[in-house]
Amino acid sequence: GGVTGRRPLRGRVGAQLQICDFTPYDQHPLTLAAQQQRRSSGVGGLLAVSAAEGVHEGLAVLNAEHIQQPFGPPVLQLDSCWRSLLQDARRSGTQAALCVDMKRRSSAACNIQCTVPGNNPALPPWVVMTPKSAWWTCTAERAGGIGVWLALLRRCAQQTPERSVIFTANSGHELGHLGLQHFLKRQAAEFTAAAAGWLHLGANFAACGGRVRLQASRQSNLQAALDALSGQGVATQDLTEPAQRPLGEARNIHDLGGSYVSILGSNPWFHMPTDRWPESVDTDKVTAICRALCNFMQAQLQP
Repeated sequence: GGVTGRRPLRGRVGAQLQICDFTPYDQHPLTLAAQQQRRSSGVGGLLAVSAAEGVHEGLAVLNAEHIQQPFGPPVLQLDSCWRSLLQDARRSGTQAALCVDMKRRSSAACNIQCTVPGNNPALPPWVVMTPKSAWWTCTAERAGGIGVWLALLRRCAQQTPERSVIFTANSGHELGHLGLQHFLKRQAAEFTAAAAGWLHLGANFAACGGRVRLQASRQSNLQAALDALSGQGVATQDLTEPAQRPLGEARNIHDLGGSYVSILGSNPWFHMPTDRWPESVDTDKVTAICRALCNFMQAQLQP
């Protein structure tokens, strides 16, 4: 959003300085309402309080989806512990000062990419992608995707598949998927749609106490992934149907008309500094998911 500069913005809490709730999930109703409030005229500054819905109490920040085109008033994201104080301040008409100042600077980040050539280079390849960055230490958020990505790479290197497999681990997930955008720009548009399929290893499916969600562009692929997971005793609590725009990086492939299968989930520590090993990671669950997806991909890599 916007900035105040070094001179703070002064006003009454609840009037010039408005309050909203948000969650780290960008499609949650509270988050959508907060984004709409950002677009409203007459908002001087916004005090956004973590609603602690679907996550623990604390500060669960929101991704910077609009990092390349910031808009709206200055917004300060706050820990849920400040909710009562701000509510009291709004009722009493307390005057306050908001200072949001920053400097943008360029910095280098990297994707990791490699290709395992298949026995038949004429066959369309599969792409296995995972984000490798997020807020804070992001242990359960990213551990599942990176772990399965490495396991699949090892499997393909040991047992040459019929199809080639392109592996990409991308930075900038929390900044509007910048790393994946860079990867896609380097590929021809035809490649995205012509690939045999994309496996998106998304966020949180390694988390203790989290749910597992599957997404796919085709019902047949969705069912094949469901069967592979259930064969390893993994319950899938949530589905994104093929007609729906998916969550996470899979949406980029969906928007380009590509075929994809995507796994992600929920995480009680999502986007929080407390998402740390060993409390947040369910190693038994992610090991079972790893076996299931290795089996799933083995079948998909055949002609």
